[in-house]
Amino acid sequence: MNNSKLINILYTFSSKEKRHCRDWIACPVNNQRQDVCDLYDFLWEMDLKEHYLTKHLAWASIYPKAAYKDGKMRQIIHRLLNAVEGFLIYEQLKTKESRRAILLAESLKERTLFKELNQVLKSTQRSVQKEAIQNWESLRLNYELEALHFNASEQAQRTSALNLQELSDALDIQYFADKLRKACLLYSRLVVFKMNYQPKMLAVVLEQVKELDYLKIPAIGLYYYCYLAFTDTEKADQHFQKMMAYLKEYAPQFPPQEIRELYLLGINYTIKKLNDNSKWHLEKAFELYKTGITEGYLLEQGMITPFTYNNVISIGIQLEQYDWAEQFIYEYKESVAQEHRESIFQECLAKLYYAQKKYKKAQLLLNKIQVKDILRIISSKVMLLRIYYETNEFDALDALLDSLKMYLRRKEVVGYHKENYNNIVRFMQKLIRVNPFDKVAKQQLYTEIEETKILTLKKWLLEQL
Repeated sequence: MNNSKLINILYTFSSKEKRHCRDWIACPVNNQRQDVCDLYDFLWEMDLKEHYLTKHLAWASIYPKAAYKDGKMRQIIHRLLNAVEGFLIYEQLKTKESRRAILLAESLKERTLFKELNQVLKSTQRSVQKEAIQNWESLRLNYELEALHFNASEQAQRTSALNLQELSDALDIQYFADKLRKACLLYSRLVVFKMNYQPKMLAVVLEQVKELDYLKIPAIGLYYYCYLAFTDTEKADQHFQKMMAYLKEYAPQFPPQEIRELYLLGINYTIKKLNDNSKWHLEKAFELYKTGITEGYLLEQGMITPFTYNNVISIGIQLEQYDWAEQFIYEYKESVAQEHRESIFQECLAKLYYAQKKYKKAQLLLNKIQVKDILRIISSKVMLLRIYYETNEFDALDALLDSLKMYLRRKEVVGYHKENYNNIVRFMQKLIRVNPFDKVAKQQLYTEIEETKILTLKKWLLEQL
């Protein structure tokens, strides 16, 4: 059962969810089999520990006096998975009143209860208008309500005017918001993944939202300026600042997942600009990360991803906020998932020690780190390269450069990252081989490094040269 869908879901449960799911499974409406409840209890009694999660051990707990039957055991696991998934759906519906209203309205329409349906639609529309929330989710909800109203009117064969204009407007607005949102998400990924992305109808959407004065709708205005920040190179920073102004004003109107998405889009924009060694963009990324974490936008169920933890500290160190970075490293260590906690803590502490020129401490930590993530392995190796160079350990540096070069050939490293790390290896090899007394050769290398677009170590390489 290890690494199965069921176990992976249960791993994410809080203590409260664990109890509530047990009640859900015990309810006869959701499950009428005792062996399903027994399997659920067994998994938690074993504390979801890997070496206990075998079908034979589970069977022995459920049916201690019966011979093992694999087919029946598989059925019990399948039924428990269905019950757990049903619980997840129920939990989602509990927190999303609008989605419950839509499902209720659809049920009433199918039963041709048009009077009751209209009451639900009017009540939900009043609630939506009262909240005045205009994020992407509310725009989609508004369209679904208009569509239900239209379909119900047609089915009831009413002679009164249909809501054709309202339906058409709701569809347009929802489409514009969704199209811009998806375009932003795709373009932000182009920073890392080299794709041939040709968005269709975007020019028309950009023109229409401005002409129809839809920029005042937060879900449209935010993504409109975000998209232009990624694509209009001449005025990118102006568009980015307008996006930030929208984000500051309308953040409370967006659900947690979408506001997190918007913060990450803003961060991706600033990181894209860091190759130009822009301190302004570095400071903006730092502000977004700090606000996103303190306000909880970048946390998921109170936890911080290793990627975010690492990025925040890296940027803090680049801005020489060493005291702040050290405090953050210790303060948020427990907020990282347990399987990544110690390794990312050691890695970030090593970065801080390196920045403070405490090379021996940094080296000790880097040699202890054990991770499976390819990019983090390479990042640690690059830090060691810098330590070897700065401490004149050139034999160790040569050996590690050759090792890293081979590693990059063997491993699947995606577009931007592969090019960046290959450039780092190439220029470090040139750096240690260039004649320090040959001014022409040094100038040529300086120019070559400066003109290379994808090179995160550009500033450091130029400083060493």
